[in-house]
Amino acid sequence: MLNPLQEQLIIGSLLGDGSLTATGGGKRYRFTVSHGSKQKEYLFWKYEILKDYVRTPPRLQSNANAWKFNTISRPEFTDLRACFYQERQKIVPDTIEHLIGIPQVMAIWYMDDGNLRREYGNIYGCMLNSHSFTYEDNQKVSRWLYQRYGLKSVLQRNHEKYRLYFGAGSWKQLCTIIAPYILPSMRYKLP
Repeated sequence: MLNPLQEQLIIGSLLGDGSLTATGGGKRYRFTVSHGSKQKEYLFWKYEILKDYVRTPPRLQSNANAWKFNTISRPEFTDLRACFYQERQKIVPDTIEHLIGIPQVMAIWYMDDGNLRREYGNIYGCMLNSHSFTYEDNQKVSRWLYQRYGLKSVLQRNHEKYRLYFGAGSWKQLCTIIAPYILPSMRYKLP
């Protein structure tokens, strides 16, 4: 059974770059994570937390200049697959308010998919690159973040999809919420 930190890591990563991939003919699932070489330390942090569920340590995929590892398949991952996917499409679960009510989950999502908006050395906002979710799912997250934290975000069109953008009224507040959980190697994503 996953401990709370393992569960938070997987949920934050599923909102971000993580995925659940089929094994055993599609009846079971394993957690898969991959990050670019710039985020190698971050990937190894995830590995250390999940290593009881991993048979092979992270490996460099030289063709993609990225590091990757997979867990073994577990019933917990299969349960999460039912929560985070409709068929093959990643979704935001209806229970999102329970999942991202934990600041560490938000921090992991931000470390996976967040960045600051800088122009000429100034910071104007930050975003969660939530492109893998539908417009409606992004709206759901936006509404809930406002209800839970008072964070105002807009859905910003980017590459024919949408992402969450936090402007002048909220980006500093978001960074304050997640800052205690941001790893030193990922602090470049904060002001």
